[in-house]
Amino acid sequence: MRISPQLTLAAYQFLSTTVEPFHPNLISETILRRLLKQDIVYHIRKNKEWRTDPSCIIYDQGRAVDYFVIILEGRVEVTVGKESLRFEGGPFTYFGTQALVQTVGITESPSVAPSTMGSLESLNIDSMLRHTFVTDYTVRACTEVVYLKIKRSLYLAAKRATLMERSRKGEQQTEQQFDEEVDKLLHSLDEDDALSGGRHSPKGAHPCPLTYQQRRKSSQKQNATAASSPRTPSHNQMNAKDINGAVKSSPVDDIQNTT
Repeated sequence: MRISPQLTLAAYQFLSTTVEPFHPNLISETILRRLLKQDIVYHIRKNKEWRTDPSCIIYDQGRAVDYFVIILEGRVEVTVGKESLRFEGGPFTYFGTQALVQTVGITESPSVAPSTMGSLESLNIDSMLRHTFVTDYTVRACTEVVYLKIKRSLYLAAKRATLMERSRKGEQQTEQQFDEEVDKLLHSLDEDDALSGGRHSPKGAHPCPLTYQQRRKSSQKQNATAASSPRTPSHNQMNAKDINGAVKSSPVDDIQNTT
């Protein structure tokens, strides 16, 4: 599923100006663009049985969640409270901000002193990731819907990368910092699953992703091999991401290429 560069840019602008957890004082513009390059685009197809089909449910009332959602295309039906009051939401309706910020105890100050970084390194990431937000509403796709789903672990990685970016005053290391923070959190989750006997891991779960350093070494080896052999059209490098088995070009890079 691919969204247009215009829609990606609109989502970036909306998040950075309207949704408080993504304001520039918490997530820098550079890091927010990096966050939008992750595998966070979801698609629900049009379904005549949407009122009864569980696959159309984005949030289920009374269930614990750890993610934020913003609708990009389509409409959803929201059912709230014990009285089951209903209303519809369209593009740029968002839900779950409390799931992101409820337990993130990192300083909110736009200016972060270098001494703060020591406390960041000692944060108990595991306990923060386990805390969940219980919704008092149900959100169900009533048409074909495209939305962004940002988990707390990814948001926390972006926030930590922003703090490091500001403390080091260096933009050249931003991408590496973000990648490393994401890797740390993903590895932390995978290690926890292994220790708990895999009870949190669904069947067919993908293996633990390579770290930034491993990906860099692999890329260097591939480049060295390619340099010593002639290229064919099929060897042209493409910036793509694999989402649910489908190759998807990065929308943020599309924006950068058009500007």
